[in-house]
Amino acid sequence: MLNILNVADNLNNPKKTLQIEDMLNAHSVIGGDLFSLAVITPMIYEPFYGEFLGYVDKALHQIGTGFQIIDDLVDVQEDLNRNSSNIFISQVKYHGNDQERKIFDEYFLFYN
Repeated sequence: MLNILNVADNLNNPKKTLQIEDMLNAHSVIGGDLFSLAVITPMIYEPFYGEFLGYVDKALHQIGTGFQIIDDLVDVQEDLNRNSSNIFISQVKYHGNDQERKIFDEYFLFYN
């Protein structure tokens, strides 16, 4: 739980510059860990299936992380309006080249 609170605090801090590693960690915690909750009880009560459930847990974690990234792509405009962090925005802003940043700015200024 503490990890989730730390991630939330970092994401909501407009003065903090988030790098891709920060965003992927956030997506892993927010999306991946939540999806993984589905196998905790079976892992406890069905230890015979532990190895199989370990694979299921890993797959669910990756799916949850993927869903969180897709959510970021869908919410780009909303996140820009709120001055909120987003993996897509961070990638373009901090790792994109000049042309990518220009296209991003023109698109979102035009549709804003």
